[in-house]
Amino acid sequence: MLGYLFILSGPSGSGKTTLVENIVQQLAPKVQAAITATTRPPRPGEQDGIHYHFLSEEAFQERIQSGAFYEHAHVFGHHYGTLRSEIDNRLQSGIHVILSIDVQGALSFFAQRTQPSLKNLVSIFLTATPEELKQRLVGRDQDTPEVIQKRLAKATHELSFAHLYDYSIPTQSPQQTLNDFFKIFKKYAHLS
Repeated sequence: MLGYLFILSGPSGSGKTTLVENIVQQLAPKVQAAITATTRPPRPGEQDGIHYHFLSEEAFQERIQSGAFYEHAHVFGHHYGTLRSEIDNRLQSGIHVILSIDVQGALSFFAQRTQPSLKNLVSIFLTATPEELKQRLVGRDQDTPEVIQKRLAKATHELSFAHLYDYSIPTQSPQQTLNDFFKIFKKYAHLS
């Protein structure tokens, strides 16, 4: 049985990372998170192969040339991409994969939905008000005020694509968001 690929998008600060961590923690090993590749430097506490695949610009470009990515983009001064190796083998083995990705990356996946390996793609968008996003971005204390403003401006743009996703979940509270995601997930994944 081919596993399902769950694409999760939402603006910075919408809680994607926390949601994915909770789902994987509760449902592993039948559910795994895809790890994104990036050229940005690790933040404190981030580990290569766990949080991201941290690549040099040269290594990233080599992977682009070899067709190793489903999608890749330049975002906030760094490259990000989804390696085929993070998804294909798992899905073929019946493992469900969750991919936290921005709208630009999700649109690339939507355009490839006809590929046999992506026939079980389910897309979910997390929505939040600009006030909630600003509070979360400031609270996580990872970005400068300038970067926070750029992320908030991008969030407004990203929210305009929510209608293209299979599902939209408002981020009312962490527990409610998790419950809403589980309802969707269990509909497709058929896990007890």
